[in-house]
Amino acid sequence: MLYFDVTPVYPPYESSATCTYTVYPCADIQRYEAYLAEIEKHGFSLYAQNRIEENRFATYTNEGCLVQAAFIPADKTLRVALDIKTALYPKHPQECAKTVQPALWQFETDHRLIDCGMCYVMQCADGSFFVIDSAHSYSVRDNDRLHDFLIEHTPKGQKCVIAGWYFSHGHADHICKFTDFLKYNKRDVVIERLYYNFISQSHPDAELWDAADRRFTDAFLAEVDKHPEIPVVNLHIGQRFFVREFAFTVLCTHEEVYPGSFATYNNSSTVLLCEAAGSRIFFPGDASDESDRVLLSFYKDVFQCDILQVSHHGHMGLSTEFYKKAKAPVVLFPTTQIKYDEEFDHYEANRVAVAQAQECYISANGTVRFPLPYKKGSAEVYADETFESFTGVQNLWNYTYTPERKRELYEAYLARGGKPIEEYKKGF
Repeated sequence: MLYFDVTPVYPPYESSATCTYTVYPCADIQRYEAYLAEIEKHGFSLYAQNRIEENRFATYTNEGCLVQAAFIPADKTLRVALDIKTALYPKHPQECAKTVQPALWQFETDHRLIDCGMCYVMQCADGSFFVIDSAHSYSVRDNDRLHDFLIEHTPKGQKCVIAGWYFSHGHADHICKFTDFLKYNKRDVVIERLYYNFISQSHPDAELWDAADRRFTDAFLAEVDKHPEIPVVNLHIGQRFFVREFAFTVLCTHEEVYPGSFATYNNSSTVLLCEAAGSRIFFPGDASDESDRVLLSFYKDVFQCDILQVSHHGHMGLSTEFYKKAKAPVVLFPTTQIKYDEEFDHYEANRVAVAQAQECYISANGTVRFPLPYKKGSAEVYADETFESFTGVQNLWNYTYTPERKRELYEAYLARGGKPIEEYKKGF
């Protein structure tokens, strides 16, 4: 690691098997610049710089190693990630042919057996895609559904290209169907890069995490290792990368939460801001209380956006204060109608996000397309494709609903264009 002539605020953090993260005291911009000069003395060359409000960021490289330096005036710290194994992120927009209108889809994951799961698809002007997360293992065929969706929306005569696939964190409902996609659906698809920063499985709090989730993360990483032809970008705070004409900025990772608690695994989520075709789109993944503390401490006005994915599917996630600052006119809930209804009265943050918005979309109610730049009322809602298996949900999760509630939900599903389901034709 890089040592400076100053004692770190906290012991160095082994944020992954290949990255060490150290927090140093840093009173002002002059000290920050002196640290950068020290990095250069160690043989590193400047790759890119970025600034978010008063925060300064710089990326340095040297023979396959990367140093990401961040000066955060709010807590007077210099944060240095020394990453010995990562691909470089594209730092400039890529010139490309303009064959389609850019768009964002909130993809309806299969929710017959599970109420969580999150997948978003963005299409660049050249017809290539940027995919965000995937779906749960209980969304059994979603790797096939997603593959078919991408093929269908690839311009005729073009190869299906996923220019980037990003993962907010390693929970099962965000990564499982990507693992299956690599195994079974990659034959006619090009994947150019993967983007993520997963917390180490050897973290001291790991014993508090669900054992199944840990196995799914291990399976994900093992499958990625089988594809060395796909570069993996390990994301760090302040990096601004481009996928074709879309710009993405990393606002927080689990490294900034350190030394806070990861008893709640969702606090390991990376938080990403996208600027696409004139629209600002916020993807906090499942970011929760510790991530919220970091975001509100480090930034003031960066949260305001046009489209906002509500954190943690609308469960316990980001705070009321965060959503007040975001002021998003469009809010997206990657969840089911059942779970949305159950939790809406319990979480003030959700109610604030919805009250400020002009449009609200629940992913289980049908895939939604947002042409970019987004204008109010221009969303296209597709027919609802999947519906709850009440017997399966009861057997798996012990959730039960009254016949009246089941009938209400089923009739709403049919009204959204869903196909009749044989087992429900006789009623509930």
